[in-house]
Amino acid sequence: MKHFLPIFFLLSIALYANGTEDLYTYGRTKADRLYQLKTREKYVVITIDDGPSIHTGDILSVLKKNRVKANFFLVGSEIESYPHMVKRIADGGHEIGNHSYTHGTFKDMTLEDIYNDEILAFNDLLKKNGGIPTSLVRPPYGYATPKQVEFLRERGYHIINWSLDTFDWRDPWEDSLKRVQRYHQKGGILLLHSNKKSVYLLPEIIRDLSERGYTFVTLGQFLRDKGHPPQAPAREASSLWERRREFLKGSIKKEEL
Repeated sequence: MKHFLPIFFLLSIALYANGTEDLYTYGRTKADRLYQLKTREKYVVITIDDGPSIHTGDILSVLKKNRVKANFFLVGSEIESYPHMVKRIADGGHEIGNHSYTHGTFKDMTLEDIYNDEILAFNDLLKKNGGIPTSLVRPPYGYATPKQVEFLRERGYHIINWSLDTFDWRDPWEDSLKRVQRYHQKGGILLLHSNKKSVYLLPEIIRDLSERGYTFVTLGQFLRDKGHPPQAPAREASSLWERRREFLKGSIKKEEL
C-alpha cells in the first residue's frame, strides 16, 4: 500500500456516518470492511504492509525489544524473495495477512482472478513457507469495489483497511510521527510499511502511544474475541488456481481448466 487514493479517503469519511455492525466501525448498508476496531478500550493495531523486505528483520527487532505484536500484510512476490521471513514473523508472535500475490490493483481484475490468482495463490505460498493461510485480506492500495468485497466476505475473508495512514512511504518519519501524535481514537488501525523509515518511526510510535495509555493488540486477538478466528476458510479441494498450476506443469489438458 504505497499510494493512498484520495477518493478512498473521502469514501471512508462517508462510510463513518452510515452506521455500524458488531465487528466493524464503518459500513454502508452492512459492515463490509474493517477500518477501526469497535471498542471502548484504548486499543491500537500496528499493521505493516508490502513486506517482507530487507528491513523486515530490523522491524522485528524493534517490535521484540518493545514487546509489541503487529500484523504484517505480506505480498506473495516478496515472500518469494525472502521466504525465510515468514517463519521469523510467525515465530515472533506476529500475525500475517494477505496483501495479494502481485500487489496489482484489483480495479481491473475479475472476481475469479482476484480469488484464484491473488488470494488463494498467496495463501498457498504462505503455507508452503511455513505460514498459516489467513482470512485477513488487505487489497493493494486499499482499493476494492463493493462487489469484490462482498464476493470475498461471502467466502469467509475479512477485508482490512486502516484508520490512520502514517504516509511513511512518502514523508520524513518525523512527519509520520506527528500524525500519530495527533491521533486520539480508540481501536485505531495504523498503516506503516516495511521500509527503512519505519525502523526509526516504530520505536517513537510505540513510546508515544504507550505513554498515552494505549494497549497494542493484533487483529487476530480482536477477531477471536468476537468469535471470528483469522484462519483462512475452507475452500474447494481443486481451485481454479490449482488447476492452472497443474496445466502449466503439463499434468492436465487445457480443456480441463
